Amino acid sequence: MGADRRLLGLLGGERDPGVDVAEAAATGGCGELADFHHRPSYTGDGATSYVNLGFVPATHGVNCTGTNQRIGAYECTNISNTGRSAGAFDTSTRVLSLLNRNATNMAGHLNHLGVSIALTLADSRGLKVVSRAGGGTAVLSYDRGVRLADAVAAAPGSGAPTSSLFALARNNAGTPDLFRAASLGFVVVGGPLSDAQGLAQYNAVQAWATSVGAQV
Repeated sequence: MGADRRLLGLLGGERDPGVDVAEAAATGGCGELADFHHRPSYTGDGATSYVNLGFVPATHGVNCTGTNQRIGAYECTNISNTGRSAGAFDTSTRVLSLLNRNATNMAGHLNHLGVSIALTLADSRGLKVVSRAGGGTAVLSYDRGVRLADAVAAAPGSGAPTSSLFALARNNAGTPDLFRAASLGFVVVGGPLSDAQGLAQYNAVQAWATSVGAQV
């Protein structure tokens, strides 16, 4: 799994939204981003393959806490299924996960019973993000840097997951499930950003993806 951990090294850690992706690549920051350039995406088979990112929200999170969470995933292929782009699950109120698209919806789980963002969403590709701040019930969603409809979370909890985050599947208390047959290029986890910060982050991610030929 060593090569895969280098491939997805960027995916496993929090990033300061002010750090430019290109700058991080040049300095070898953000995990092992420089190695990530050798393979711009990782493709799951939807059945058994996944990547353990090694990021445990409850112990590794700084800006990502039990009440402030943000998770985003950049998919390179257009997929519609119930598999998770990335996720970790202990209980229904101790969970962090994202589903870029199933049918016309994206779905986020941020320490609450899952919400489906009801949209006419025809494409899972690009950077999709869900965010929740201050332990509140509002769940914000973004597609390629543009804010979409807000949703209301049910029964929000305040404890971050103690299971490590998986990519292309969900870590269900140590057991992978909800595998996703997608090509995944980038995952980001951290605390909430403003709309302007989120757009700036998307632009940086898109510039990185373009530099490695993975843009959509």
